[in-house]
Amino acid sequence: NDLSYNCAYEDMGLGHYVFESGSKHDIASMSLNVLAEVLPQIPKGQNINSLEGSGTSNYLGLRSHAIFKLKDVVKKSLEENDLEKVYRDMELPLSRVLGMMELHGVGLNCDYLKSLEEKFTDQLMEITCQIDEASGGENVNLNSPKQVGALLFEKLDLPIIKKTKTGASTDVEVLTKLDQMGLSPIPGLIMKFRELDKLVSTYVSALPKLINPNTKKIHTHFNQTVAATGRLSSDRPNLQNIPIRTENGRLIRKAFVPSPGNLLVSADYSQVELRLLAHFSEDPIMVAAFLNDEDIHAQTAAEEFEVETSSVTREQ
Repeated sequence: NDLSYNCAYEDMGLGHYVFESGSKHDIASMSLNVLAEVLPQIPKGQNINSLEGSGTSNYLGLRSHAIFKLKDVVKKSLEENDLEKVYRDMELPLSRVLGMMELHGVGLNCDYLKSLEEKFTDQLMEITCQIDEASGGENVNLNSPKQVGALLFEKLDLPIIKKTKTGASTDVEVLTKLDQMGLSPIPGLIMKFRELDKLVSTYVSALPKLINPNTKKIHTHFNQTVAATGRLSSDRPNLQNIPIRTENGRLIRKAFVPSPGNLLVSADYSQVELRLLAHFSEDPIMVAAFLNDEDIHAQTAAEEFEVETSSVTREQ
C-alpha cells in the first residue's frame, strides 16, 4: 500500500516532458522525435508501435533499446536546457507522491449520493412539469436539441439568437440571452434542467459505480505529463472538475469523505496571478485592494453589478 522502494530509477516520459512539454511522451512518440540518429534500427519517421505484429521479430527488443537510448538523449537535453534540477528535485519526487495518492484513493459517501440522486430526480420531474405547463402540455424531450428548438422557436416563437449547421442553436449562451429577455420562463427552466441532469449522469449516479470493490474507494489517475502548462490532469474519473460554482455542484463535493481519523483539507494560492499583476503593473486600485486584504474578485463584481462590496453574492 505504498511506494517504499529504494532503487535508483528514471522516468523517460517525465524527463522528456520537462524540456518539451508540448509533445507526446510515450515511448513510440519520443522514439520518433528524438531517436532518429542514435537508434538506426528504426527507420527515420517510423513509429515504433507500427512494427508490432508486422513480422518484426525484435519489436520488444527495439522498445527496450529505445528506453535506454532515450536516457542519454533526455539527460543531455535536460542539461543543455538547465532543467536537470526541475526534473530531479521536483517532478521525479512528485511522481511518487502522485503514485501514493492513486493507491490510497478517496472515500465516497454512497448513501449521501443516493439521497442526493433522489432529490435531484424529484427536482428534474418538477422542472419538467413546469415546462409542460408553461408550454401548454407540449411534452418535449428536454434532452433533444431538435425538440427543444422546435418548442422555443416554433411553438413559442422566440427570436433565434444563433444558428448552427443543423438549425437554431439551443446552447447555454442562447438560453441565457432568451432568459434575460423575459419573454418566457422556459429557457431558464431548461438551463436548470440541463444542469441537474448533467450532475446526475456525470457524478451522482456515475461515481458510486467507480468504487473499487476491494478498497471501497475511488482511485483516479493523475497525469503528470499531459498539460503543457505544468498542471496536473485527472481521469478515470476526472476528480479535478467536480463542480463548485453552483449550490447543487457544491452538494456533490460533500460526498467525498476522509478515511477514519483523517481530514480533507482545501488549500489554494490566494489570487496569485492577480497579485503578480498588481505588483508589476503598480495599478493603484489593485495594489490598495491587496494591501487592505480585500477580495479583488468581490471588488470587481461590486463595480460590475453596481453594489457595495459587502453585498456581493457568491454567484455574482
